[in-house]
Amino acid sequence: MKNKKLLGAIIIAAVLLLSVWIVFRSNDPQMVWDTLRSLKPGWVAAAFGCWFGFMLMDSVGYWLYYRRHGHPIGLLYTLYVTLLGAFYSGLTPGSSGGQPMQVYYLKKAGVPVGVGTSGLAARFALGQLSSVLIVPVVWIIHRDFINTQLAGMRFLVWIGWCIHLLGVLLILAATFFRPWVQRLADRLVALGAKLRLVRDPAAAGDKLRSVLDHYHTNMIQCLKRPGELLTQLLLSSLSVLSLMLVAVCVYYAFGLSGTSWQQVLAIAYLLYMSASYNPLPGASGAQEGGFLAFYRGIFPPGQNSLAMLVWRLFSYYMSLLAGAAALAAGGMAASLRRKDAPEEEP
Repeated sequence: MKNKKLLGAIIIAAVLLLSVWIVFRSNDPQMVWDTLRSLKPGWVAAAFGCWFGFMLMDSVGYWLYYRRHGHPIGLLYTLYVTLLGAFYSGLTPGSSGGQPMQVYYLKKAGVPVGVGTSGLAARFALGQLSSVLIVPVVWIIHRDFINTQLAGMRFLVWIGWCIHLLGVLLILAATFFRPWVQRLADRLVALGAKLRLVRDPAAAGDKLRSVLDHYHTNMIQCLKRPGELLTQLLLSSLSVLSLMLVAVCVYYAFGLSGTSWQQVLAIAYLLYMSASYNPLPGASGAQEGGFLAFYRGIFPPGQNSLAMLVWRLFSYYMSLLAGAAALAAGGMAASLRRKDAPEEEP
């Protein structure tokens, strides 16, 4: 995990420095500072509000799920876990570090690993499903605008759409084909034992079976509750919508006009779909390059790269900053609790 985080931090820093270099290479430094100072503060605040709405909707979804499945945890703690997940996901390739850390912190709050995993998987699947359903609708409504704006790049959106759909199907397969998943898990444990990564294969197998049992039971229960499913799908849709609206806020923060907010939002959805499957931390590189390509002409040439940097601040870097702050605050709180705890008598 530490090596992944270090690699992720290096990649993120490199892409950020490259983005800043692009901004100052193509623009006069004084013009950059003047443009930043002229940003409309109300829309900048709205961009922050959209980012926070993205986090809050995710947190409410987790909070409701675990309460419904017999493990009530506080909404504030759920927000804390969500921020940590965003932080570790943003630092690790393929967002691989986020969910394991969320499961760990949920377990500290009394949520079993299987239940924690099922909640994260359900929320992930519904988030993917939300995007899979919304993108074709957006495309149909704005087809003429999109066909013109994304000429030559439309295939990237459909590749992303297929990958998102595959993610949903794999989670459903893991839910409905329990024996197949168990056989795969047993083989992974056996492989780990051969590679001497697993010291006690029998204990590891039993623990994994218990996790899968909890996961399977909770996922089946969730699927049998249409009201819960619809609520979670709505929260997932609102979460993604909040993140997509950041681009709209940035557009108006620059004082621009000429493109409707619905069209700016439509491009945001398509950019998200086409770039999010990039395995680099935070889809670095693909998101920045995609913004410059997808929004060409919508943001003037002199402001396109700077708008990309501001958009990326609220759509990605803010999660890293807030997650790092949450991690530091959690560490300080734990340290104070240990310090205040009465010492055991010898």
